[in-house]
Amino acid sequence: MFPATSRMRSDTKLLYLLAKYRWEAAAGLELAVFYDTGKVFPDSSDFDLDDRNESYGFGREAQSKRLPESRAIGAPKPRCGRVL
Repeated sequence: MFPATSRMRSDTKLLYLLAKYRWEAAAGLELAVFYDTGKVFPDSSDFDLDDRNESYGFGREAQSKRLPESRAIGAPKPRCGRVL
């Protein structure tokens, strides 16, 4: 089990921020880029912005008469010298 996974099960506070930019690339097709960051911690007094998990990615949403479709691809931001 990863350390971050076990910590998330016991910590009860969460900080999560998401920034997303979407635009219509063509009729019926929207593209998006996003960045998100977050952290879990056991108590509000432990709140700080150090050692957050971060990720970024892109996505597309296609609208059709039969079936709307949405896909997103994201990746965690690499951490120098750390294994999650």
